[in-house]
Amino acid sequence: MNKSPAAKEVFKERIGYTHMFEVLKSLGQPPLELLKELMNMAVEGDHTSVGILGISNVQPLLLLIQWLPELESRDLQIFISDWLKKICCINRQSRTTCVNANMGIRITEALNSHSSLHRTCAENLIALHGSLGSQSVSSEEIRQLLRLLRVDDSEFAHPYTTPVTRAILTMARKQSLESALQYFNLSHSMAGISVPSIQKWPGSAFSFNAWFCLDQDQLTLGNANKGGKRKQLYSFFTGSGMGFEAFITHSGMLVVAVCTKREYATVMLPDHSFCDSLWHNITIVHMPGKRPFGQSLVYIYDNGQQKVSAPLRFPAMNEPFISCCIGSAGQRTTTPPPSQIPDPPFSSPITPHRTSFGGILSSASWGGTTEKSKLITKLISAGTQDSEWGCPTSLEGQLGSVIIFYEALQPPQVKALYLAGPNCLSPWKFQESDMADLPGNVLLHYTAKACKNSICLDLSTNCFHGRLTGNKVVNWDIKVS
Repeated sequence: MNKSPAAKEVFKERIGYTHMFEVLKSLGQPPLELLKELMNMAVEGDHTSVGILGISNVQPLLLLIQWLPELESRDLQIFISDWLKKICCINRQSRTTCVNANMGIRITEALNSHSSLHRTCAENLIALHGSLGSQSVSSEEIRQLLRLLRVDDSEFAHPYTTPVTRAILTMARKQSLESALQYFNLSHSMAGISVPSIQKWPGSAFSFNAWFCLDQDQLTLGNANKGGKRKQLYSFFTGSGMGFEAFITHSGMLVVAVCTKREYATVMLPDHSFCDSLWHNITIVHMPGKRPFGQSLVYIYDNGQQKVSAPLRFPAMNEPFISCCIGSAGQRTTTPPPSQIPDPPFSSPITPHRTSFGGILSSASWGGTTEKSKLITKLISAGTQDSEWGCPTSLEGQLGSVIIFYEALQPPQVKALYLAGPNCLSPWKFQESDMADLPGNVLLHYTAKACKNSICLDLSTNCFHGRLTGNKVVNWDIKVS
């Protein structure tokens, strides 16, 4: 089953882990070597590489939890439960995987056999439940956890009382400034949201606003030697290959790109890695230049704060956008033969002494950070972006609500969208007058709350309903459970 999702599904359907567990139990008490092999199966590698290898197969972990009360060796119970606590809580993606597999229910079932569990093992399992519950917990899981504390004699407290209380406090404690309760899990390389074709762009600008969360890349034996890749945040292209794109590099840097018939121009947000397991609200605003001499610009905001203002080309908007994706690899660039690739655009690292009248006007009127943009703007020939930036893949992370506008967002509006938070369905409903015009400028609006049967309902009036490849994750906060 190693590295094969199809083989895992076939095994699960035709043989099943329940049958596997029964066969293994029939052999008597398991040796340490067998338990380690199950741990290796879960990470598809060396189980001691916690932090480098993530969870690739959650089923062996559920099996290990189920086996704990039947292990006669207290040392094995402590060893296994301690390792489970580490691997399952290492990051948001691991916790999400365990929550989706209903690990909390398995933990409670094991804790019901408390007379067979060493106290340290039981405390490890309860702490693991608390960590998973801080990500998501249902009311039924809370009820089952509290039922564990019942005793026949009211004069004596259950030995689990203190660790369970501590676990519930962990669930209730806010882990970060902002955290999305429902989101699209786009961790698989083929995941993403496909958007219908947009025959006519209704406005004059392009503004993208979204919440997302990325963990640090975890190495696996299958991708350790692969080259670079670019994790797609969005891509909107016409039939002739012109359009907008934004992606996260392997090192976690955000790159915003525009592709014309001859050039692929990029602006990078420098010295800022988004692979920090935190939720970010990112806004990207493309503004065309004002005629006759204006220069087109891009603005990049992180959590409501402007980070970059730089010149960037604006593509022609008179063609239909037929390849539109959010968080998806989309269509891989076909690199043309060398004879068809135009000469690389001239890009000098030093600003020339003479510039166009439009450049003078744009610098004075827009206040673009030209000194900074010299270091982060790059031009290459159209069609060579895969070799320069890596092959496109999915976002390989979690994506919250997404709103695209066909007019330029202003700084107060960007700030208000951030302050509304990742769980607000209508961010302009209770805001100031700055937000009054926003609903009329929305091209599309997706949220996991409005996704069913892989269809992402467009909450705008344009009905650009998307199709999800991946999983919709529903988290339950203990405060509302």
